[in-house]
Amino acid sequence: MIEGISTQRVPAERGPLLPNLVDIQTVARSLGISMRQVRRFVAEKQIPFVRVGHLIRFDPEELNDWIDARRAVPATDS
Repeated sequence: MIEGISTQRVPAERGPLLPNLVDIQTVARSLGISMRQVRRFVAEKQIPFVRVGHLIRFDPEELNDWIDARRAVPATDS
């Protein structure tokens, strides 16, 4: 899980639970990269994001899945 980002969901009035979306600055800080790099990932559609009007937001659960999919598996000596 990304440190400092809660994956808790906020209950909606009706229907499914809504995610606590985070901004570019929070993602950059959590991943240890620049906000510019996060924006590049968004522009190249390499990272999952949600567009809310003109704002870009990120679902922490989707980010955790994205990170897990890119996790390197250490080589084993056989």
